[in-house]
Amino acid sequence: ENKPLLYPGIAVNTGEVVAGNIGSEKRADYSVIGDTVNTAFRLQQIAHGGQVLIGENVYQYVQNEVEVSKPFETEIKGKSNPVKVYELLSIKNV
Repeated sequence: ENKPLLYPGIAVNTGEVVAGNIGSEKRADYSVIGDTVNTAFRLQQIAHGGQVLIGENVYQYVQNEVEVSKPFETEIKGKSNPVKVYELLSIKNV
């Protein structure tokens, strides 16, 4: 159809969040907030098109199921210490 292809950068993080209707009585939207969400957002901002970045917590859950790059650390706004990040390379046995 001659439309441009999109290659989004993706980031996945896991942890505790606050979920629910956030806003005022006149305008409330269901959303999630918290450090986990902020970290995922910051990682998504540095992900290049077609790249999937995962945080340390995600890696701990899926380490036997995926192949990842050597971890790297990056400074994230709002965090006092660098965050360890992995690039997802492939999913095993798929």
